Amino acid sequence: MKESFNQMPEYQAFEPSPSRDTEARKKETQKILDANWQFSDYEGRELEETYLKKFQEVFPNAKIVGGIGDAGLDIQTGDNEIPKVQVKWSSAKAKEFVIKSISRFKEFIPICVGDPKNSSGSEIVQSLKEFGGFAGPDIPRKEELIHGISTARDMIISGQN
Repeated sequence: MKESFNQMPEYQAFEPSPSRDTEARKKETQKILDANWQFSDYEGRELEETYLKKFQEVFPNAKIVGGIGDAGLDIQTGDNEIPKVQVKWSSAKAKEFVIKSISRFKEFIPICVGDPKNSSGSEIVQSLKEFGGFAGPDIPRKEELIHGISTARDMIISGQN
């Protein structure tokens, strides 16, 4: 037997639990952000332009070539050792890209993550040469991220992908 609309039970609107105060929610949100889901203040093209200025300190002919479907190429440096660089604004996006570069591109593409802030172009290039990646000061747990990027680079170079 079907119930009529009037006989259906009433539903109450969702209300947050009174035990979950604002401070607890802030702490929980911060834990999530600290777990590498924090985003840089920059997005897309703006971040590419910021890194381009840094790269041009070392490689004057560097240029932005990125875009949708760019196959992992955001900045072309004109350098033989680091010919191209990918730029991401979060650790999560960087991790996705590294996984994609292993499975799809079958090559290692150096990656910069987050806001370079006061880092010089030569500091960024040195990190790319040494570890295969650079992470700005706004990226939480950046040492772990750089270690992961370096490990992925070593796997790709050694053919273990």
